[in-house]
Amino acid sequence: MDEVVRFVRLGDHAFVRPDLLGLPARRGPEARGGDQAVAQLQAAVRDGDAALSNRLILDHYLGGADLATVFDEVLAPAMHAIGEEWECGETEVFQERRACEIFGSAIHDLKRLLPPPALDAPIALGGAPEGDHYHLASQMVDLVLTEAGWRSQLLGGALPFATLSVAAQRHQPPLFWLSMSHVGDPETFWSRYRGFVEGLPDSTRLLVGGRAFDAESGAFSERVTYCEDLRTLARKAALPASNAAESGAKAG
Repeated sequence: MDEVVRFVRLGDHAFVRPDLLGLPARRGPEARGGDQAVAQLQAAVRDGDAALSNRLILDHYLGGADLATVFDEVLAPAMHAIGEEWECGETEVFQERRACEIFGSAIHDLKRLLPPPALDAPIALGGAPEGDHYHLASQMVDLVLTEAGWRSQLLGGALPFATLSVAAQRHQPPLFWLSMSHVGDPETFWSRYRGFVEGLPDSTRLLVGGRAFDAESGAFSERVTYCEDLRTLARKAALPASNAAESGAKAG
């Protein structure tokens, strides 16, 4: 199905029977992108309308936007808006939790549209470190790297730095990434983080991001690259054009 999706995205063609591929009906180009799309998605997830939420996100992707742009411009702003509503008491806890489930399901649906990476594609490992139970940001990073041609492996959330170090040493990935949405005790966290960075294999570079990342504490090494958003991460993690093309050809 990935070749069909690629054809539609490149030419902005329309599916006549998207249901035959297990896809929702598209809403058309007027529904893609911008503040309107964010507001529509925010309202849909608040109301628990998973089908409409999936259509809005899928429209943006099938319209030709890469996943980093879809996440940065549509999904993440809507997700943050729902979180702010919950913090202000404008949305119930169950609505915020349900929204997270809807977003997670939409991300899963996007993943199945991507071609699998080549078996010999470079590996990227990552997840959320200790104390950080937020999983949506990590899932988005995982998909952005997969789309870029990496064999991305999402390790999970709330992972102690000790086990992250074991993963890095065992797999020796060219790329490791951390999504930081929450930091507990700062002194303990950043001390363990520094130990993790210093113990990375010489061939491994680290990409970090998230609203809890502190540049003063976290960007102490030249091996650490901070990514302010997913589009930045996509640029920093871009594979050479020849490698990416070869990966796509082998996956197909």
